[in-house]
Amino acid sequence: GNGVSCPVDAVILCLGRSMLMPKLPAEVAYDDAGAPELNRNCRTSLPGLYIIGDACRGRFRQVGIAIGDALVAAMHVAQTLGKVR
Repeated sequence: GNGVSCPVDAVILCLGRSMLMPKLPAEVAYDDAGAPELNRNCRTSLPGLYIIGDACRGRFRQVGIAIGDALVAAMHVAQTLGKVR
């Protein structure tokens, strides 16, 4: 098809009413509230690690926000890999 593919080490999905975020690598920086710090592309301080949707939005848990985050992160990954301009 016309899709873009790339190898990954892991994809972690957090689903359900109570999010249980797995322990993140030590290289990930956290903000004062204890949440992972993200840039505008949903990337953490560890290159290649993105956090999207409810896992990063605190009380703003909406499917539309999660979808938007996913699109931003996916487009950034594709751009980083040279798959899009």
